[in-house]
Amino acid sequence: MAETVPVGGKQADLFDMVSGGPLIQEKYPARILVAMIKEGNTSWFIKMTGEDESVREQKAAFIEFLKSLTFDYSGHETPATFTANRATTAPPSETRPAWEVPPHWKEVQATEMLLAKFVVPGKGDERAEVTVAVFPGKVGGTHTNINRWRTQIGLPALDEGGTANLARPLDGGPADAILVDMSGATKRLVAAIVPDGPRTWFYKLTGPPDVIETEKVTFIAFIHSARRGNGG
Repeated sequence: MAETVPVGGKQADLFDMVSGGPLIQEKYPARILVAMIKEGNTSWFIKMTGEDESVREQKAAFIEFLKSLTFDYSGHETPATFTANRATTAPPSETRPAWEVPPHWKEVQATEMLLAKFVVPGKGDERAEVTVAVFPGKVGGTHTNINRWRTQIGLPALDEGGTANLARPLDGGPADAILVDMSGATKRLVAAIVPDGPRTWFYKLTGPPDVIETEKVTFIAFIHSARRGNGG
């Protein structure tokens, strides 16, 4: 069940497990990510737990957090403490730009790792969701993020050639910005990865295929409308 990930410059085992039924508020499955690394006679466990979809959404950020850890030996045979660069783990709130938000989108409370979240109505009870996040660095890169999004809509992971074929230039965006459009059995996802100097922006539109088809052009216009304090 383990995959290998770097922790503090060393190799660790990462376990990804989900409950077979609803455990949180008796409504949502629970997921746990556990990184385990053995240093001499000491074993370290770094754990992330929560509602299934939220943890899956943040897996790449969790792995980037693991990479940022630094073990402090301080003259001991095994590390006494480790420290983390907090700047790699959460989007700074002051980076939120001004967007031209479509009037039919409703902004809702975003989770801690998101900068903004919107609910997009469709026909009847259908709803789509728009999320925006920004992180230092590449947060796993294009290949890792596309495969993470594929699992969210029930699609299998692809090799690097397969994910590269899915990445298209974001028309009107920076030269290295990409747009991905994928459909699962019941959900469709359109997402943009927009590098911005030392940071990367992630825009994602997810929901029923017919709602996504209707909102795709509006979603892309929303991305392009972002303006920060300096007008850029």
